[in-house]
Amino acid sequence: MQLILLLLTVAAGVLLAAYIARRRQSTLYLLLKAQWGRKKEQRRDMGHVSSFFRYRAHTDYTVDDQTARDLDIDDLFARIDHTTSRIGQQVLYDRLRHPPGAIAAVRDFETRVAAFSEDEPHRLACQAQLKTLGRPDDYHIVDFLFFHFPGEPAWVKYLWLLQAALVVSVAAIAITKAAVIPVMLLCALNFGLHYKTKQRFHSFYVALGRIGSLYAVARRLATDTAAVTRCKRLISSLWLFNLNSLFYSEMTLPIGVLIELLKIVTLAEVRATYSVCQKFDTYREDLKELYTHVGDLDAAISVASYRAASPIWCAPIWSNDIHISQIRHPLIDGCVPNDIHAGRSVFINGTNMSGKTTFIRTIGINAIMARAIGTCHAQRACLPITDVYSSIRIADDTTGGVSYYFQELLRLREFVDKPGRPLFLIDEILNGTNIYDRTRIAGSVLSYLAAQAQVMVTSHDVDLAGRLQDQYDFYYFTETVGSTGLEFDYHIRSGLSTDRNAVKLLTVLDFPAKIVADASE
Repeated sequence: MQLILLLLTVAAGVLLAAYIARRRQSTLYLLLKAQWGRKKEQRRDMGHVSSFFRYRAHTDYTVDDQTARDLDIDDLFARIDHTTSRIGQQVLYDRLRHPPGAIAAVRDFETRVAAFSEDEPHRLACQAQLKTLGRPDDYHIVDFLFFHFPGEPAWVKYLWLLQAALVVSVAAIAITKAAVIPVMLLCALNFGLHYKTKQRFHSFYVALGRIGSLYAVARRLATDTAAVTRCKRLISSLWLFNLNSLFYSEMTLPIGVLIELLKIVTLAEVRATYSVCQKFDTYREDLKELYTHVGDLDAAISVASYRAASPIWCAPIWSNDIHISQIRHPLIDGCVPNDIHAGRSVFINGTNMSGKTTFIRTIGINAIMARAIGTCHAQRACLPITDVYSSIRIADDTTGGVSYYFQELLRLREFVDKPGRPLFLIDEILNGTNIYDRTRIAGSVLSYLAAQAQVMVTSHDVDLAGRLQDQYDFYYFTETVGSTGLEFDYHIRSGLSTDRNAVKLLTVLDFPAKIVADASE
């Protein structure tokens, strides 16, 4: 009878645990559904988010820091970031700064995005797994993957003597209370060695405790991955470090403290640390593969959710020329859409605030999005898969004593050496020097660049346009003069503007007649 009651109790406990697990999963699924297609309001530590990109040794095209600032790539990331895990954030950011160069790779990512868009049960199951990698500590997994371990100190080989001495001293307490003194001294020494190792390896311990979680998620999301099988042996040796993750909550914190004390006294974690270091390089590339695979899945889900939140978007059509209809800037709500058809380089003129700079930013950021996530904010977008470089927010280097003009020249000199056929975005070229030198030098530079790349340049200088007629298509933005000043419609037009609305504005602002007359001559 007692055995039957025991079995019934165990069965009831199992059923209750299963019921609680299902309820938790159901609640999580409801939350994930509610978040789908919504911008994620979260304060992001871009130092951690960008660490995967910063650590990697890129040998091909990356969006350089100047271009990233010019095109607000960090703000773009925040808009696209609908990820569930910290790893997904890091891989998505890396994808924006290091977009794939092959069309096949872009299409492969597009296939994953489309699959998650159409198959909600599969997406929710993946997100539920990825949710376990959403702790702040998970940012440090990438530190571990690129961490170069220091050499093993000579004293590590003698740790067994300290452990043996501690065991003997503890046993000697039964014989004489004086043995407490060596026990205390040995514990103090072990405490010092333990935390010296902790300090030496910095975020290593945090990451080690989360590597097991990464492995578990990768195993569930990609059971046939060869890297999962190869890493199994390494993961099984990390059980001591994974104890920190098991006792993470406040309720189990006392157990975690007790385990930490035991690890200090016995030097178990110090020995395990150097043991893992010795064999880690064997598994480093496999762990990076697991990390990238998990992050790519989360990035694809993020893009699918972002598209669901976007009223207008399209997949790019790859061509040598640029033919785009109704293109918009993804970070400007209510942005005026524009069309452009350009088989060669483009020269854009118009007054300040008319939309020139925003337009070339719009082209640049959409070109990067097309290559990185297969998405453009347009009705239709035909464009090349190209490297994008910009010279827009150039500033004086006051600490280095470098002028604005010289900074512009340095940036343009970088453009001259770029391989392939990149897209250069140049705003108000050489605006930091006099009009005579600007026309001659800018004309020479733009002519040279157009022969080897596609250029989009803005300028007020109509005389400069005359030197580039054989290599550039011309577009302009314009405005009307109203009772309150200049009024802009932000629509791009084909051709070259010769309006003198800036002079007309003098009259609107009630400048003296003599000033208006002199300016009009």
